[in-house]
Amino acid sequence: FQAVYADVPRGAVIERDEGVCGICSEPVEPGDIHIDHIVPVAAGGGNGLDNLQVAHSRCNLRKGAATAEVEA
Repeated sequence: FQAVYADVPRGAVIERDEGVCGICSEPVEPGDIHIDHIVPVAAGGGNGLDNLQVAHSRCNLRKGAATAEVEA
């Protein structure tokens, strides 16, 4: 399944971030990758590449709709 955020393929985010979580800065296993909105859509963030980052599922779910980084 190749999710697309607006015109940004999931693979483009993963490639740019080199598979490293933007929240905790640790490598993410391929099966655990979430694509996180840096500024949540609920807070006015967009779906462009500049607002998307790779995240561990646990980091992304812990962050929720927050905009600040969370401790992993």
